[in-house]
Amino acid sequence: MYFVPAKMTKIATLTITFALGIGAVFAESISPSNLASGKMLPNSESPDKRFVILEVFHGDTTQNSVVIALSNRSKHIDSLPILTEHATDRPHKGRTIIQWSSDSSLISVSDNLPKHSKLHIFRVTNTGTMSLPIPDLLKRCASDLGVEIDSLRSSGQLPSKWVNGSILEVTVQMKTNRGKLFSNDYRLFIHEIGKVELTPPTE
Repeated sequence: MYFVPAKMTKIATLTITFALGIGAVFAESISPSNLASGKMLPNSESPDKRFVILEVFHGDTTQNSVVIALSNRSKHIDSLPILTEHATDRPHKGRTIIQWSSDSSLISVSDNLPKHSKLHIFRVTNTGTMSLPIPDLLKRCASDLGVEIDSLRSSGQLPSKWVNGSILEVTVQMKTNRGKLFSNDYRLFIHEIGKVELTPPTE
């Protein structure tokens, strides 16, 4: 469960709060009216139309978070590791990438706002989500391209598309302190048991 507190000005502080998952106890404070008035993120509806991704407030407070909810907004399933527009003054369009698998059972998300953004993959059902452990994509990409991680100014892990419902194509991007750009493409195979396997870079 992930939670973003009232609006702050320092992205670093937000990122720390977001990473720690502070405020998970507030999940039950998301009311039906909060869901009804929630703002749907761009291109976030699942292929089978069962789920949507919303930015919602918690009760009558300014605390808010990004959640997966049923498309009729009758229930929120779980929160996602995405910083909110309300807390950052940065729109989701252009920074938040959401990719659903064709059967709507898997979702990949990436928020490009943090300095070193990371990919997250979840298995989704009507009752909850399960976060799937992902290999260290930044470490792998840096090793493949001969780049020292300590020399990086920023990096990102961008999901591009699902292949056959269980393979996710991902682009890892890196920028050094000297401004040099590097990128490489990878495929992640998601086994039925939830194991995520990194395959060689795509051709």
